[in-house]
This record gives sequence, structure tokens and C-alpha cells, in this order.
Amino acid sequence: MHLSFQLDTARDIEPLDPILELLGRHGVFRVEGWSGNYDTPGFGVALRSRGMTMPSAHVPLGLLKDRAFSRHLVEEFGVARLIVPGVSAEILADRPSGLELARKLADLSADLSAEGLRLGWHNGGAELAPMRTGETPIELLLAAAPELEWECDLGWLTSAGLDPAVVLQRHGTRITALHMRDVAGPHGDPAQKGGAYIGSGVLDWIAIGQALSFTSVDLLVMEHDHAVDVPDFLIRSINYLDGWMKHAVAAPSHKQR
Repeated sequence: MHLSFQLDTARDIEPLDPILELLGRHGVFRVEGWSGNYDTPGFGVALRSRGMTMPSAHVPLGLLKDRAFSRHLVEEFGVARLIVPGVSAEILADRPSGLELARKLADLSADLSAEGLRLGWHNGGAELAPMRTGETPIELLLAAAPELEWECDLGWLTSAGLDPAVVLQRHGTRITALHMRDVAGPHGDPAQKGGAYIGSGVLDWIAIGQALSFTSVDLLVMEHDHAVDVPDFLIRSINYLDGWMKHAVAAPSHKQR
């Protein structure tokens, strides 16, 4: 299990060299890319020169159909897991369009798997809102696209009124990565716009750590949508997670075999 950082958190920082240096000093050598990184001149070199990798990348669904683009991500950044960051809420709210999306994802997953790549889905809030049938869009996608992996955003789960630990246990090995995003309580800093440094918000991280053993999570991706001070967010969150991971990793395995 490895710690990573979603680079979109630092989208307003240019160049990213100070952030990469900070991550390396604190033992984090993995990052997760987003669309703002892939065309940045020299960014792949900047990662490699620091011994860093980009094992996962958020890529819009339309771009995933471009095999040349996928190859660029693999060759330039070493990406092995391509993650769809979401689609419009209208598509997800309608079951027929959700099923059509799931069929496309199933076909795409098979094609990428043949190239040694993994396909995942990152949830926002729309995937968690029940449809008229009672099921949620994420449940529909996972059922109809059996090879699709779930990068589960814990912050969105909490904002939707769900218990992250219960969701991790229920969906088990379909969950292969987590977005480690905390949510502020009623007395949180308004400047953080509902976000919080990891371990300082309302999420029950002890319960989440215990539930990890039900999953296939191998990547923990730190994220904050509105961090006022990105370096401070990283330092404090990494310090918290260093201790948290020791207890989480030590939890007994409950995976079904």
C-alpha cells in the first residue's frame, strides 16, 4: 500500500518543483496526474529526476479512446492505472444511459487490459445519489462492468451521508484505490470551503483503517479541493497518515478468497 498525491490539489502552483521536492523529503514518491499535467514541458523528466512515478492518472473518458494518448501517458509518466474522473450527472441519473456507459467501460477495460493497463472510476457525488430504482449509479457501473476498478473518494461518501467504512466493506475488492479527502465539521475553516487536512475533519479514520482489509486498496491518494496552503496540507496530512497507515496495514485480512 502506497501513499500518493493528486496533483490537482496544487493546480494553482507553478512550477510544481517545490511541491515535488516537499513530497520527496517526506517519503512520498508517487503522484496522481490530471489533465493539467500531461502537456507540461519537461514534467516527466522532473518526476524521473526525483525518483518519482505516476502510477495513476485521471483521464476524461473521451481521451481514453485515443490509444496514442494512453501510450503517451505510459511512456512519459509510467502510468499503469487510468481513472475516469466522472461524467455529467444527467448521464448517471438515468439508468439506460448509465447502462450504456457501463457497456463502454466494460469494452474499454478489456482493451486496456490487453495492453497491461487498468481502468478505474473516481466517484463524485452524482454516483452516490440513488436512482428511481433505488440503486446508485456506482453500483450500476460496477455490476455491469465487472473489470472496472473503483477509486473511492472518501470525502464524497461522507458528504453524501454514507459511512465510508460500511461502503468499503460492502464493495470489498472492487475498491482498489482511495482518495484520502477529509471533510470539515461545522467549526471548520471557511477558507477551506468544506475541506480539511487529513485527520482533522469529521471522517472516522480508525474505522476506515479497519475496513481497508476488506478491499484491494493499494494506493492512497491525498487530496484537498481547496487547500489554502498546499505545503502545510501535505506536511500535516503526511505526518498523520504515517501513523495511521501502520495501524491500517496491520489490520487482519477479511478478503474473500
